[in-house]
Amino acid sequence: MVGNIILAAGYISYVGPFTSKYRDDLLKKWMKFAASKGIPFSADFGVERVLGDPVLIREWSIQGLPADELSVENGIISTQAKRWPLLIDPQSQANKWIKQMEKDNNLQAIKLSNPKFLQIVENGIRMGQPILLENIDETLDPSLEPVLTKNIVK
Repeated sequence: MVGNIILAAGYISYVGPFTSKYRDDLLKKWMKFAASKGIPFSADFGVERVLGDPVLIREWSIQGLPADELSVENGIISTQAKRWPLLIDPQSQANKWIKQMEKDNNLQAIKLSNPKFLQIVENGIRMGQPILLENIDETLDPSLEPVLTKNIVK
């Protein structure tokens, strides 16, 4: 169990932006290192098996998340990682999934071009409502820095 948790924590924290092949290669290297240090882990280790909830994953599938392994891992990473997820989503699959998943929580989907986007973000933080920033460019408004780094004071 110790090795499984170490591998899963590393996976959640570091592999998000990488391709499936690179993720697999990195995980194999970590497993080899863990084995060389005598850290026990399951021979059939998988992120979905350790961190995934089958009922929740099935619900995600119903809500529009593709059922392939990479999409499920991305769903686990985006919902359980410490950092806010940045999703590059050319087919809008993740966008539709998030909107469907957070529909009951009064999701606010906004673009940075919206003149009231800072007010919407501020109200969302105050009220505990989810915010989805859509169609962002390579640079963001500097006023979002404290939110993105989770430097929020109650």
